[in-house]
Amino acid sequence: MRFQLIIQLPGDTSADLDGLVTLEDELVGQLCSSAEVDGHDIGRSQGNIFVLTDSPAATFAQIRPLLLQKRLLGEARVAYRNLSGGAFTVLWPESFSGQFVVA
Repeated sequence: MRFQLIIQLPGDTSADLDGLVTLEDELVGQLCSSAEVDGHDIGRSQGNIFVLTDSPAATFAQIRPLLLQKRLLGEARVAYRNLSGGAFTVLWPESFSGQFVVA
């Protein structure tokens, strides 16, 4: 896998962590062999789920319906970068104009 895709949601409480873990488990069951869920973290007002993939846009296309169904798409940020590091490219929201940061 060449890229790290990050699904970022607001939250830093234990209830937020429980929701993040539930979403992570659902993603494991949903994603095909072209992507691999690689864990999560939470803190500083945000939770992140990490996904390894060779095709970030195609992987987000698989994830998007689940985020929409769970009513999380409106508050989610999704970005990716090369596994070796570097700047993030934001996939969602399309009108994002800030700096994507993983805290």
